[in-house]
Amino acid sequence: MSPLKKCPSCGFFPLEENVDTCPLCNTPMVEFEETTTLTTVPATSTSEYNDAATVKMEEPPVVEKTSPEPSPPPERPQQQKPRVPVKEKAPLRRAPAPETRKTTRITSGAQRIQRAQRMRNYASLGERVLAFGFDLALLVVLSAGAEVLALYISGALSTLSAISYPEMLKLIEGVFAFFFGVMAFFYFTIFHGLCGQTPGKMIFEIMVVDRMGDPPGIEKAAFRFFCYALSTAPLLAGFIMILFSSTRQALHDRLSSTEVVRV
Repeated sequence: MSPLKKCPSCGFFPLEENVDTCPLCNTPMVEFEETTTLTTVPATSTSEYNDAATVKMEEPPVVEKTSPEPSPPPERPQQQKPRVPVKEKAPLRRAPAPETRKTTRITSGAQRIQRAQRMRNYASLGERVLAFGFDLALLVVLSAGAEVLALYISGALSTLSAISYPEMLKLIEGVFAFFFGVMAFFYFTIFHGLCGQTPGKMIFEIMVVDRMGDPPGIEKAAFRFFCYALSTAPLLAGFIMILFSSTRQALHDRLSSTEVVRV
């Protein structure tokens, strides 16, 4: 029988034989003296000590994952309505008396007219006659062309040979006079009313204007055209007034409040 052994460090006492080192602290075993009191260890404790020799890693505690509580939505800042500035009411202005206001307007208008007249360079009688002659020749050509075109379209050219010569002349003169009058009215009214110049006046650089220096407009230009009859009726006396007028105005110019100036 082999002697009993004991661990001097931890006091482990194995029940098995031939154990040289302590399974707990790896200390060499020493022989057990008889005087030492024996403590019996149950057989089951040997396996527990042997199992305790192997260090076991403790498993981390299982933490239950909990879903985070939804955070409340951020509070929106209340939008403050912009303050509308209160407009201060302007003090009421008393209008001047009707008589004073009318006098002021007439005075200022008369001053503007006088200033515009001083700045204007009025056209001479010769320039106006040359421009009117060019416009008259142009109207004759346009009226003759319109007459021939109208007779051709209506088929009257084929019937002219069937009538006598005096009757044919009367027919041609009547159609020509109609086209000439209509075209002359639209010619002078549109050109004078919109731009103040006919092609003849553009060539000689003169212009029909009102008292403020602007084109007279369609209504005033139409009235000026019908006043031509008054200027030509008494032996062209209305045109001769240009020679004796400081503003070089004919009769139809005075009646329609227009002037002919150099551009």
